[in-house]
Amino acid sequence: MKFQGKCAAALLGAAMVLCAQTPVLQAQEQAAAGLVAGQPKPEAIKTFQSLEDSWSTALVRADQYGMELLLSPYFEDISAAGDVQTRDEFLAFRFQKNASRPFSMEQKVASVRIFGDVAIVSGTYQIKIAVNGDPRQENGIFTHIYVQTHGRWLCVNSQRTNVIDEPLNPAKKRHRKR
Repeated sequence: MKFQGKCAAALLGAAMVLCAQTPVLQAQEQAAAGLVAGQPKPEAIKTFQSLEDSWSTALVRADQYGMELLLSPYFEDISAAGDVQTRDEFLAFRFQKNASRPFSMEQKVASVRIFGDVAIVSGTYQIKIAVNGDPRQENGIFTHIYVQTHGRWLCVNSQRTNVIDEPLNPAKKRHRKR
C-alpha cells in the first residue's frame, strides 16, 4: 500500500509538472512551426499589414487620433538614431505644429510571429521626408511588437534601423556644389 501511494504521488507530481509546462511547450511549438515553415500564415500577414498601412497613413496625414488607436499606453519607440520615446513623447514630437512630416511612407510586413497575445512583426520601410527643404528618402527595417488587448492589437514597442538615407535629387545636389 505504501509503495502504491508513493507511485501515485510520483505520477501525480509528474502530471502536474507536465500540465504546468504545457503552455510553455505550446508557445515553443508555435514558434518552431513558424520558423520551420519559414512563412507566416497569410491571414496574420494581412492583419498586420493593415495595421502598418494605418500607421503609415496616420503619420503622412498628421492624424494623431489614428496613431493613438494603434499605440498602447505602454508604447516605447526606439528611432533609427537611437532615441527612446514613450507614447506621449512620440506623439508630441510627431504632431507638434512645425514638425517635419513624411510626405510618403510605406511599410511592408516580412514576417509575423505570434505567441499567444503577443506578435512580433518585422519588415521594411521607406520614408520620403523633407529635411531643411531638401527631399530625402530613408530605407530601413523595423520591428514592432504588438499585444492583443480586448480583441485589438496595440503596438507596445517599435524599433527602426536605417539602412539607406539619401537625397531624392542627387543630380540637383551635385549641381548646387559646383
